[in-house]
Amino acid sequence: MLRSVSRHTVRCLLFLLLGVLCAASSAWAADAGGANTFVKLDANGNELAADATGWAMVKDTKTGLIWEMKTTDGSVHDAGNQYTWKEAKEVFAAELNNIKFGGFTDWRMPNDTEIKSIMRQNQEEPFVDAAYFPNIRPANYWDFYICGSGAVMSDTKSFGKKSVRSGKQHVIAVRDKEQ
Repeated sequence: MLRSVSRHTVRCLLFLLLGVLCAASSAWAADAGGANTFVKLDANGNELAADATGWAMVKDTKTGLIWEMKTTDGSVHDAGNQYTWKEAKEVFAAELNNIKFGGFTDWRMPNDTEIKSIMRQNQEEPFVDAAYFPNIRPANYWDFYICGSGAVMSDTKSFGKKSVRSGKQHVIAVRDKEQ
């Protein structure tokens, strides 16, 4: 009888453990990019409904970063614009800050970790949530990383399968958490 109870207890504990592991696995998968963390923002930084058809920026509630919305209107935000590394910093980001895009003057290029935070490589190209970033192209975008020496190094991340390094790349602007 004792042996039967022990087997039953072990089975119950195994099923319980399996249930906990399945629940944890689902939570981990959601945290790894499966759960939506984006909010559409208007030109003044106000939150919009998820089904809004026009927005200027995207806020990532997980990281707190605010991303520029790329357009197809020929403006500074146009998804087809490409820049050298120097132009991306001194022309593109400077223009966003000069016009106080969204009311902010701290727009910049993303670092390596930041740009990876919006990438979704488990889907079709471009590797980004198209419901929030519909004009991102499956191409290289400028980003940067900081070497151990403290030097800032230019880099690119591709939202597509091809990674062609040339003098001019696309760029998307980001700003730090709301202050």
